[in-house]
Amino acid sequence: MAQITTALVTGANRGLGLGFVKQLTCLPSIKCIVATCRQPDQAKELHEVAASCPAVTIAQLEVRNFDQYDGLVAKIKEKVGDQGLNLIINNAGIMSKESLLKVTPQSLTDSFHVNTVAPVILVQRTLPLLKQSAKAKQRTIVANISAIMASIEQCHGSS
Repeated sequence: MAQITTALVTGANRGLGLGFVKQLTCLPSIKCIVATCRQPDQAKELHEVAASCPAVTIAQLEVRNFDQYDGLVAKIKEKVGDQGLNLIINNAGIMSKESLLKVTPQSLTDSFHVNTVAPVILVQRTLPLLKQSAKAKQRTIVANISAIMASIEQCHGSS
């Protein structure tokens, strides 16, 4: 069975993203984890993980800034080499905390861009690295993560 050797995790500074990075560092097969977040200088715990595992590289990424993607892909390519990228965990996300009566078009647009558009465009831009991994007969996975906060069923606020 093919093993995970290279990974990209977005929103890796806290919560689920940080948890995924920590779990990936435990895999004996892992050679490279690129962990992204908006403000790496404020990601203390992520830096602690990177200090204890040389496979972890921290990269700055604001997922709404599509102009950053080419630089990120170049950095990933430099790190993974001919192996390609065999796991993407699209974890970065936001949720508007505004009630229905106070939600704005801008907050809805921001949420849509971060939670829906950005993961698709990131996969699009990393597709050559994913194909390189698949061609080498490695397991190649894209996981788009959503938290319970995104559930319509769990939305109880109306004012």
